[in-house]
Amino acid sequence: MACRLHRQPSLPAPAPCPPAPVSAAQTVALWAADQPLRAALLALRDGLAQAAQIARRLQGCDLPRRLADAARGRLWSGQGKRTAGWQMTERILAGKTAVVTGSKRKGRTLPDLEVVRRDVTPSVADVADYDAVCGFALSNRVPSTYLHVLVFPLQVALMSDPGFPFALMGSVHLENTIRQHRPVLLGETLELRARVENLRPHFRGAQADLVGEAYVDGELVWEDRSTYLFRGAKVDGEVPPKVDEPDAIDGFGATWRLAGDLGRRYAKVSGDVNPIHMNPLAAKALGFPTTIVHGMWSKARMLGALENRLPDAYEVNVAFKKPVLIPSTVRFIAQSAGGPGSFDLALRNAKKGTEHARGTIRPL
Repeated sequence: MACRLHRQPSLPAPAPCPPAPVSAAQTVALWAADQPLRAALLALRDGLAQAAQIARRLQGCDLPRRLADAARGRLWSGQGKRTAGWQMTERILAGKTAVVTGSKRKGRTLPDLEVVRRDVTPSVADVADYDAVCGFALSNRVPSTYLHVLVFPLQVALMSDPGFPFALMGSVHLENTIRQHRPVLLGETLELRARVENLRPHFRGAQADLVGEAYVDGELVWEDRSTYLFRGAKVDGEVPPKVDEPDAIDGFGATWRLAGDLGRRYAKVSGDVNPIHMNPLAAKALGFPTTIVHGMWSKARMLGALENRLPDAYEVNVAFKKPVLIPSTVRFIAQSAGGPGSFDLALRNAKKGTEHARGTIRPL
């Protein structure tokens, strides 16, 4: 007996079920299942841990009252929505961490503020960790660039003050000059000061100088001047013309291979947890192909390579050029500039020759 197959009439497809609500915890779990996003979450966790380090370093910070009041700012505006151009900066007052936010900054003048931190004794362990990352030999001398690490949180506090006219996020570190009047020794107690001055136009926006000073028993032993560019900002004054710079020095030099975790390692010893140095996703979101080296690591590494040839009192200036992508390989060139303790410096990409930084060292 032959069998006949009967085709069942096709049924209409069932209506899709509405998606089940997903809790915040489930959402985080789904994000964490994605490898790149999981890495970003881990980087954020590490960044928060490094921010806690800044809190410990700024204990006892002596700030004006209105700076303290500003530190009690809220993450949300009065309507419960993020304001346009909002930014978040950690500020530490009297050992407590506060989150400070600001809407898009406006204004053309700098706040008349100075941040002072007293009774600062560099930790032997912290300096040793810094030496290891930046190539300094262990000694009883504090590297001049490590004092910048101690002053940097005070400068961040200045730039995140509501009276500061520009947003901290997106600022560009153009140049740094350090004047070491004498070596600072481990065990010495410092008074640190920071202020901002010299607001002036730049052909790409505006620039200002963040000034730091270190004193021992009232003696000025160290000065630091960092020039920052605030792109797109407008200030009064004539824009200086763009000047073509002469080529930096070139030639044979030391070759350094920079590992992909260099940004995270330097952030750990310096407290500078800008995500463009720590996570490729954050760097891409801000316009970089991948993570980039901290400019102050480049400067410290160049000084570390020459520390046995430096005088006790000197001025070192470094201008930062093209960012150093990590991982990468760079070439460090140092040439004598005509006298003991005088050098011209350059940091270039080892393959393409791209100029990353140029500088000078001169005795005082």
